[in-house]
Order: sequence, then structure tokens, then C-alpha cells
Amino acid sequence: MVRVLSLLILFMIFAGCATNQAQVEEKAGSKNGKLAEEEHHRKIEELKKVLKKNPNNAELHYDLGREYTQLGKYKKAIKEHKKTLEINPDHANAHILLGAIYYD
Repeated sequence: MVRVLSLLILFMIFAGCATNQAQVEEKAGSKNGKLAEEEHHRKIEELKKVLKKNPNNAELHYDLGREYTQLGKYKKAIKEHKKTLEINPDHANAHILLGAIYYD
């Protein structure tokens, strides 16, 4: 009987810890999500500045399209991936991401 009660108490303690841990991770995840979104916006602004100086750089257009894709801004992402392919028709990753966007 003592053994059963001990196991029950341990179970309740661990179950409570797991719930608290899940709540902590959920709050941290929402903060990380907001930070990640801010990071994407920052990268987009940097890429736009660099693209003004290098408008025919396929990699920069691809990177910009990838950032837009991460934010769910698919029309802008499609535009950038098409520009990437206009500059470099063999850019495999642009083909892949463009296909993934159209697939969704």
C-alpha cells in the first residue's frame, strides 16, 4: 500500500512538472516565433538594400523570395523566385521553392 501511494505521489509530481514545462515551452515558442518574424523582416530590408546595388544577382533574389516564403507572403515570393529564374534558369532551389508554393 505504501509503495502504491509513493508511486502515485511521484506520478503526480512528474505530471505537474510536465505540464509546467509544456507551459514554459509554449510561452518561449511564442516569443521565439515573434523574434523569428522580426528577423525575417530585418533580412528582407537588408536584401532589398543590397539588391538596389546588385539587381541582377540571382542569389539575392532567391534569398529574398525565401524570406517572403517563410513569412507566408507568397505573391512576393513568387515574384522573386521568377526573377531568380529569369537571371539563372538553372537555379534548382528557386525551381523547388516555386513548385512548393504552387503546390500549396
